[in-house]
Amino acid sequence: MNAVKNALKYCSLWFGDYPYSTITCVDPAYNSRSGGMEYPTLFTGGTYFLSQEGIPRPEGVTIHEFGHGYFYGLVATNEFEDAWMDEGFTSFLDSEVYYTAYGNPFYSRTYFGIPLVFRDVSIPIESSGISRHRQTYNMDVMQNYTWHFLNSSSYGANSYSKAELMLRSLKRYMGKESFAEMIKAYSQRHWFKHPKPKDFYAVVSEFAEQDMSWFLDQFVLGSEKLDYAIGEVTSKRERTPHGWVDGEYREGKKVSSPANLYHSEVLVRRLGEVKVPVDVLVIFEDGTEINENWDGQHRWKKFTYIKPTQIKAAVVDPEFKFVSDVNRTNNSFLQKPKRMAAYKWAAKWLAWFQHALEFFSLFGG
Repeated sequence: MNAVKNALKYCSLWFGDYPYSTITCVDPAYNSRSGGMEYPTLFTGGTYFLSQEGIPRPEGVTIHEFGHGYFYGLVATNEFEDAWMDEGFTSFLDSEVYYTAYGNPFYSRTYFGIPLVFRDVSIPIESSGISRHRQTYNMDVMQNYTWHFLNSSSYGANSYSKAELMLRSLKRYMGKESFAEMIKAYSQRHWFKHPKPKDFYAVVSEFAEQDMSWFLDQFVLGSEKLDYAIGEVTSKRERTPHGWVDGEYREGKKVSSPANLYHSEVLVRRLGEVKVPVDVLVIFEDGTEINENWDGQHRWKKFTYIKPTQIKAAVVDPEFKFVSDVNRTNNSFLQKPKRMAAYKWAAKWLAWFQHALEFFSLFGG
């Protein structure tokens, strides 16, 4: 009931006042295969008596099915022909509502029907949908008839996950305020009008104050990956040129200057086919930070600096605007890696592994 109230509150704020006088949420029998289904003003949830606080069950599915009342019910998208405009928008909706109302959930796994919650592992909103997208991004395009997808995995990833990631990236690219105005205008303008992708494109371009087809087409009509990376970072003592320069031969030795200048370079690469403008943050040992911007069109871009300090770290897309990036481990470089987190998790996993061995040896002995 609390999840229904939160869904009603935030959806009314973000997408338009809920226009009906009733909401009916049915909690079906466990394992009845009737949970997670939506109809206008009526939907089913799905509780489990062992659910624990801190995991998005049953709140997540409750919010999701309520949200269909907007993008399947009120907006009335054709979910057979434009599934991403229904399931994708609703997946974005349920994540936004859940994280606003409840905060970050915890990682959990189910063993022998019993959910185990790992309260040391908080799941950020950026993780929502990325796993399925990473595995299936090159199977199909999002704009597809539901019966034309390669398989159910491709349908689910494109219609739900990829669309959610695209909307979250769009929100971060446009800015929260512009996106909020856009998504609410799109929703209310198209109640009971069965909008198509071109209608969504038009509203996005209007509020972004530019033609956004260059952005949307890559996600809606494309099946390429988005992957920007820090390729290489170097900081070397500045040297005099080696060879004949201005009529004299130079040895190319280090500069004997009290400034002790360093010649530093940051190589940023585009490893995927999706092209978007990205920011690059360069941090130096003395605490200086430089923010660069690259249009991301070419395969690589090199930034060069001559400063009396070395580079400490470099990050591409530091604000994580493009959450569709399929490989997030290559987005940053740290000159001196911090290994404490790796040591901590290695120790925890070894302890868990030891407990597992002791548990099975109890039966095996």
